Parts: sequence; structure tokens; C-alpha cells
Amino acid sequence: MMQAALQREMAREQAQRNLNSPLLDAARRREDEQDSGGEE
Repeated sequence: MMQAALQREMAREQAQRNLNSPLLDAARRREDEQDSGGEE
């Protein structure tokens, strides 16, 4: 029973990670652009 709950939790986290990854990549790219622009 505990294992099933853990699997459900892991599946939920993985789904959130899959949803968030494009947003995180876009945010990282934006930060990189701001950093390079600030240095110049």
C-alpha cells in the first residue's frame, strides 16, 4: 500500500516536471540573455 502511494507521488512529480521544464528552459534562456546583455 505504501509503495502504491510512493509510485503515485513519483508519477505526480514527474508530470509536474514535464509540464514545468519548457517554462524553466524559457526562464533560464531569458536570464542568460539578461546576464550577457548586462555584461556588455
